[in-house]
Amino acid sequence: MKKIISLMITSIILTGCFSGQPEVFEELKPQAEKVALSIQEKQEGPMTINNPLNIIDSDNNLVYSFTINSIVNTKARNDYSDTDPAQVVIINYTYKNIDYKDTYSNNILYITTHNFEVLDKDGNKAVSYPAKETLLYDGSPKKGFESINEEAYALDVESDEIIFIFSDVGVYQEFVLPIK
Repeated sequence: MKKIISLMITSIILTGCFSGQPEVFEELKPQAEKVALSIQEKQEGPMTINNPLNIIDSDNNLVYSFTINSIVNTKARNDYSDTDPAQVVIINYTYKNIDYKDTYSNNILYITTHNFEVLDKDGNKAVSYPAKETLLYDGSPKKGFESINEEAYALDVESDEIIFIFSDVGVYQEFVLPIK
Protein backbone atom coordinates (compact mmCIF):
# COMPACT_ATOMS: atom_id res chain seq x y z
CA MET A 1 0.00 0.00 0.00
CA LYS A 2 2.84 2.37 0.84
CA LYS A 3 4.35 1.70 -2.62
CA ILE A 4 1.08 2.60 -4.34
CA ILE A 5 0.71 5.84 -2.37
CA SER A 6 4.36 6.67 -3.04
CA LEU A 7 3.88 6.08 -6.78
CA MET A 8 0.74 8.25 -6.80
CA ILE A 9 2.49 11.11 -5.02
CA THR A 10 5.49 10.83 -7.37
CA SER A 11 3.26 10.94 -10.46
CA ILE A 12 1.36 13.98 -9.11
CA ILE A 13 4.64 15.79 -8.41
CA LEU A 14 6.08 14.93 -11.83
CA THR A 15 2.89 15.97 -13.59
CA GLY A 16 2.92 19.28 -11.75
CA CYS A 17 6.61 19.87 -12.48
CA PHE A 18 6.29 19.28 -16.19
CA SER A 19 2.93 20.91 -16.84
CA GLY A 20 3.37 24.06 -18.86
CA GLN A 21 6.60 22.79 -20.45
CA PRO A 22 5.26 22.99 -24.04
CA GLU A 23 5.32 26.79 -23.74
CA VAL A 24 8.99 26.65 -22.75
CA PHE A 25 9.77 24.48 -25.75
CA GLU A 26 7.82 26.85 -28.03
CA GLU A 27 9.93 29.77 -26.75
CA LEU A 28 13.15 27.89 -27.54
CA LYS A 29 12.00 26.65 -30.96
CA PRO A 30 13.09 29.77 -32.95
CA GLN A 31 16.58 29.55 -31.41
CA ALA A 32 16.84 25.86 -32.28
CA GLU A 33 15.70 26.49 -35.85
CA LYS A 34 18.38 29.20 -36.25
CA VAL A 35 21.14 26.75 -35.34
CA ALA A 36 19.90 24.07 -37.71
CA LEU A 37 22.53 23.35 -40.33
CA SER A 38 22.24 22.32 -43.96
CA ILE A 39 24.40 21.82 -47.02
CA GLN A 40 25.03 25.00 -49.02
CA GLU A 41 24.60 23.46 -52.45
CA LYS A 42 23.16 19.97 -52.55
CA GLN A 43 25.38 17.97 -54.87
CA GLU A 44 23.96 15.70 -57.52
CA GLY A 45 25.31 12.28 -56.61
CA PRO A 46 27.94 11.56 -54.00
CA MET A 47 30.79 13.86 -53.05
CA THR A 48 34.37 13.15 -54.14
CA ILE A 49 37.94 13.59 -52.89
CA ASN A 50 39.01 17.25 -52.44
CA ASN A 51 35.47 18.52 -53.05
CA PRO A 52 34.46 20.59 -49.98
CA LEU A 53 31.10 20.18 -48.35
CA ASN A 54 30.00 23.68 -47.25
CA ILE A 55 27.69 23.78 -44.26
CA ILE A 56 25.36 26.78 -43.74
CA ASP A 57 22.96 27.89 -41.01
CA SER A 58 19.29 28.76 -41.47
CA ASP A 59 20.25 32.37 -42.33
CA ASN A 60 22.34 31.08 -45.26
CA ASN A 61 25.64 31.99 -43.54
CA LEU A 62 28.60 29.72 -44.19
CA VAL A 63 29.41 27.99 -40.89
CA TYR A 64 32.12 25.45 -41.75
CA SER A 65 33.49 23.33 -44.57
CA PHE A 66 34.49 19.67 -44.57
CA THR A 67 36.77 18.06 -47.16
CA ILE A 68 38.11 14.54 -47.54
CA ASN A 69 41.68 14.89 -48.83
CA SER A 70 42.63 11.25 -49.34
CA ILE A 71 41.97 7.65 -48.45
CA VAL A 72 44.96 5.36 -48.44
CA ASN A 73 45.34 1.68 -47.81
CA THR A 74 47.80 0.55 -45.15
CA LYS A 75 49.28 -2.92 -44.77
CA ALA A 76 50.43 -2.26 -41.20
CA ARG A 77 48.41 -4.02 -38.50
CA ASN A 78 48.26 -3.30 -34.80
CA ASP A 79 49.37 -6.37 -32.82
CA TYR A 80 47.23 -5.29 -29.88
CA SER A 81 43.96 -5.01 -31.81
CA ASP A 82 41.26 -7.62 -31.22
CA THR A 83 40.15 -7.45 -34.86
CA ASP A 84 41.64 -9.07 -37.95
CA PRO A 85 40.42 -6.79 -40.74
CA ALA A 86 40.62 -7.66 -44.41
CA GLN A 87 41.80 -4.11 -45.07
CA VAL A 88 42.68 -0.97 -43.10
CA VAL A 89 42.26 2.48 -44.64
CA ILE A 90 43.39 5.86 -43.37
CA ILE A 91 41.07 8.77 -44.12
CA ASN A 92 42.70 12.22 -44.20
CA TYR A 93 40.26 15.12 -43.89
CA THR A 94 40.17 18.86 -43.31
CA TYR A 95 37.52 21.01 -41.73
CA LYS A 96 37.52 24.77 -41.44
CA ASN A 97 35.65 26.75 -38.80
CA ILE A 98 34.39 29.71 -40.80
CA ASP A 99 31.76 31.09 -38.41
CA TYR A 100 30.67 28.26 -36.10
CA LYS A 101 28.69 29.49 -33.11
CA ASP A 102 28.08 27.35 -30.04
CA THR A 103 28.07 28.74 -26.52
CA TYR A 104 28.76 25.33 -24.95
CA SER A 105 32.02 24.81 -26.84
CA ASN A 106 33.13 28.46 -26.86
CA ASN A 107 32.64 28.48 -30.66
CA ILE A 108 35.20 25.72 -31.18
CA LEU A 109 34.19 23.25 -33.87
CA TYR A 110 34.50 19.54 -33.07
CA ILE A 111 34.32 17.09 -35.97
CA THR A 112 35.02 13.54 -34.83
CA THR A 113 34.31 9.93 -35.73
CA HIS A 114 30.83 10.51 -34.29
CA ASN A 115 30.15 12.46 -37.49
CA PHE A 116 31.29 9.57 -39.70
CA GLU A 117 30.06 6.21 -40.88
CA VAL A 118 32.24 4.14 -43.20
CA LEU A 119 31.00 1.19 -45.27
CA ASP A 120 33.01 -1.29 -47.35
CA LYS A 121 32.00 -2.29 -50.88
CA ASP A 122 29.50 -4.86 -49.54
CA GLY A 123 27.84 -2.32 -47.24
CA ASN A 124 29.41 -3.64 -44.02
CA LYS A 125 29.94 -0.96 -41.39
CA ALA A 126 33.65 -0.39 -40.73
CA VAL A 127 34.97 0.18 -37.23
CA SER A 128 37.57 2.64 -36.04
CA TYR A 129 40.97 0.95 -35.97
CA PRO A 130 44.00 1.62 -33.74
CA ALA A 131 46.44 2.22 -36.58
CA LYS A 132 50.11 1.47 -36.17
CA GLU A 133 51.01 4.67 -38.02
CA THR A 134 50.93 7.99 -36.25
CA LEU A 135 47.74 9.67 -37.39
CA LEU A 136 47.36 13.42 -37.78
CA TYR A 137 45.27 15.17 -35.19
CA ASP A 138 45.31 18.91 -35.51
CA GLY A 139 42.83 19.65 -32.74
CA SER A 140 39.55 21.50 -32.91
CA PRO A 141 39.76 24.89 -34.57
CA LYS A 142 38.49 28.23 -33.34
CA LYS A 143 36.80 30.58 -35.78
CA GLY A 144 38.94 31.28 -38.84
CA PHE A 145 41.18 28.22 -38.44
CA GLU A 146 41.23 24.79 -40.00
CA SER A 147 42.11 21.34 -38.73
CA ILE A 148 43.67 18.44 -40.65
CA ASN A 149 43.05 15.02 -39.11
CA GLU A 150 43.22 11.32 -39.90
CA GLU A 151 41.16 8.33 -38.83
CA ALA A 152 41.83 4.66 -39.52
CA TYR A 153 39.04 2.19 -40.25
CA ALA A 154 39.00 -1.61 -40.44
CA LEU A 155 37.06 -3.04 -43.38
CA ASP A 156 35.51 -6.53 -43.35
CA VAL A 157 35.90 -6.94 -47.11
CA GLU A 158 38.75 -5.75 -49.34
CA SER A 159 37.43 -2.81 -51.31
CA ASP A 160 38.70 -0.42 -53.96
CA GLU A 161 36.29 2.27 -52.74
CA ILE A 162 34.28 3.04 -49.62
CA ILE A 163 31.04 4.79 -48.84
CA PHE A 164 31.75 7.55 -46.36
CA ILE A 165 28.73 9.12 -44.67
CA PHE A 166 29.09 12.50 -43.01
CA SER A 167 26.35 13.72 -40.67
CA ASP A 168 25.74 16.63 -38.36
CA VAL A 169 22.58 18.31 -37.08
CA GLY A 170 20.46 18.66 -40.24
CA VAL A 171 23.28 17.45 -42.51
CA TYR A 172 23.66 14.07 -44.23
CA GLN A 173 25.96 13.49 -47.19
CA GLU A 174 27.36 10.35 -48.76
CA PHE A 175 30.77 10.22 -50.40
CA VAL A 176 31.79 7.33 -52.68
CA LEU A 177 35.54 7.49 -52.49
CA PRO A 178 38.38 5.56 -54.11
CA ILE A 179 41.09 3.97 -51.97
CA LYS A 180 44.63 4.54 -53.19
